[in-house]
Amino acid sequence: MKQPESISIRPVDIKDLETLVRLSQKTFYDAFASQNKQEDIEQYIRENLSAKQLEEELIDNQNNFFFILLDDVPVGYMKLRSGFSDDQPKGLHAVELQRLYVVNEYQNLKLGYTLIQYAINFARNEGYEAIWLGVWEKNSKAIRFYQREGFTQYATHSFLLGNDLQTDWLMKLDFQQE
Repeated sequence: MKQPESISIRPVDIKDLETLVRLSQKTFYDAFASQNKQEDIEQYIRENLSAKQLEEELIDNQNNFFFILLDDVPVGYMKLRSGFSDDQPKGLHAVELQRLYVVNEYQNLKLGYTLIQYAINFARNEGYEAIWLGVWEKNSKAIRFYQREGFTQYATHSFLLGNDLQTDWLMKLDFQQE
C-alpha cells in the first residue's frame, strides 16, 4: 500500500449516510465476525447499523460522527455521544466514545490513534471532564489500545450482540487525573 498524501478528519452529515452505512457495516463485520455467530452479527448489523438507524443517529444532536479520510476517501469513523447514560463515570461531565472503527487494511497507519486524539481534544474543547467507552472484554487489541491512551476500567456492563449476551468493559479517561 502506498503512503497516503493526506490524512484528515471531518464531521459526517446526512448527505454522507450511504458512506456511513457501508463503512459501519464493513468495519463492524470485519472486527467481530470471526469471533461470533454469523446470525448474531447479521442481526446486530440489521438492527443497529441500518440506513434508517444511522439516519436517526445522525439527526440526533447528541451525536457527533466523524470520518477519517485518506486522500479524501473515508476509511474509518467514530461516534461521540453526549447526554446522560447510567453507564457513564459517576460524578463526571463525560462524553461517550460510542464507536471507533478503521477499515482493516488501513489499521497499520495509526488512524485509530489519530481518531482517539481528535476525540480527546474534542471532549476537552467542549468542556467535558472525561471521555468513556464500552469495549468487549474479548477484544484484547482494542483494550490494549485504549490502555495505551490512558483509559482505565471502572466497571462492566452487558451488551447484546444479536442473541448473545456479552460483557463490555467500561473504560474512562479522566482529564482531571492526567
